[in-house]
Amino acid sequence: MDNTLTIITVIIITYTLGLTAMGLYFSKRASSSSAEFYLGSRSIGPVVTAIATGATGRSAWLLLGVVGTAYVFGIAALWAMVPLTLTEMFGMGHAGKRLRIFTAKMNSITWPDYLENRFGDKQKVLRLAAIIIILFFYVAYSGALLMSGTMMLGHIYGMRPIHAVLLCAGIILLYTATGGYRAVVMTTYLQGLIMLASMVIIPIFLLFSLRGTDIIASIMAIEPMLISTPAGAASGTWIAGQLAIGLASWGQLHILMRYMSAKNPAVMTRSAFGNGVWNITVGTGAVATGLLARLVWNTPEQIPGGNTELITAVIATELMHPVMGGIIIAAVISAIISTVDQLLLTTSSTITKDLYQNMINKNATEKSVVLMSRIVLIITTAFAVVLGLSDNETIFWFVLFAFGGLGAAFGPVFILSVYWKKMTKWGALAGMVVGLVVTVVWFFTPQLREMIYELVPAFFLAVAACVIVSRLTYKDIPQNVDEMFNSLNDPNPK
Repeated sequence: MDNTLTIITVIIITYTLGLTAMGLYFSKRASSSSAEFYLGSRSIGPVVTAIATGATGRSAWLLLGVVGTAYVFGIAALWAMVPLTLTEMFGMGHAGKRLRIFTAKMNSITWPDYLENRFGDKQKVLRLAAIIIILFFYVAYSGALLMSGTMMLGHIYGMRPIHAVLLCAGIILLYTATGGYRAVVMTTYLQGLIMLASMVIIPIFLLFSLRGTDIIASIMAIEPMLISTPAGAASGTWIAGQLAIGLASWGQLHILMRYMSAKNPAVMTRSAFGNGVWNITVGTGAVATGLLARLVWNTPEQIPGGNTELITAVIATELMHPVMGGIIIAAVISAIISTVDQLLLTTSSTITKDLYQNMINKNATEKSVVLMSRIVLIITTAFAVVLGLSDNETIFWFVLFAFGGLGAAFGPVFILSVYWKKMTKWGALAGMVVGLVVTVVWFFTPQLREMIYELVPAFFLAVAACVIVSRLTYKDIPQNVDEMFNSLNDPNPK
């Protein structure tokens, strides 16, 4: 086992040094402007956009959470992946393309920038509301994902939680604070490729390990409901909640930023197709891994460590060759940091650019903003570390809380703002507030939480709030809205 740990450690260190080198490579360019630091100067190609978007959105929720869910509920875990794939393809190929055109035309670098410019909000109420919501959910989201890193490193090395979470945070800071958005998106692209390979390799490895076994009959013998019905061993309300998860992808700012940074809006449809292929492959692989793991460990108690969300790490360390296992562990680390880096960068931009530069010190220079962004990045990471030491909820559900809250608060506003000319700033504000409040109240009320995933009522009530309040405040429709929508007809959008 010592040799196995040594090989795994060498691979992880090599991988980390590679990420750090990439951050240093882009460091000088990242310091040139806030547009470069936060959006890579809108120059990210279609393939990178497609895979980096998928890796950012799925993260540890896929390699740890979905695998564990498939182990417990069977093929029902697919209900979480199918809607995500479809909504993300639509988001990137159509709605996201519109967002890319709008934000470039209005020179909006961040989501609060877009809200203020799209709705002509001179009072900055939308910017302030967005800042509050982003800080509330994003630090919690980052903490939940760092928690997954703590679990994995604790399993492999027996690390104390404080040491494990600090190590994960340190790896992320090494390249994010130096290289900015371009370093984040390029490393996430690399991480997406590793995640893709891992979710192909692990199920094939398990199939070869179980050769000669009647897999379907064996799974049925353990728990028939795992594969006997489309619902698996899950309830109908659980399935309904999973179907709604796809709606949340429209409100994830770390995903919307991928759309905003795309180099050419005209080819975003191709990016959407590539993103769909990536999602289908890794999703199917994750579900297959969870199901096949049932034949290795029939009950959760038999899994080393007894945690279903660590199945991927256990397979890598207990069953696979050390070299292959080390690569898989690197993939799990990739899954964690591929989202945390963007979450922290978004949080940093919110505090530095949206709050400080736009509301407190409008005369701040670009270089001072970038420097402050790096400092704020370190501070927000520290807060995420504190939350990452909490283990009150499983990764799957804690991430879903933040995921759903962002989806309900921003998803309806995003979709309606790029398709509906008559939306007003008060309608947008109402949608954000309703989405936030319903998510929090529903999540922290046990009786409501048991009924259905909080995203479902929060999202649709937020849509209703957007529409109703916009109708009541129609006099506040932005004067330049026709000009903005006419820009969608430009055959060569910039």
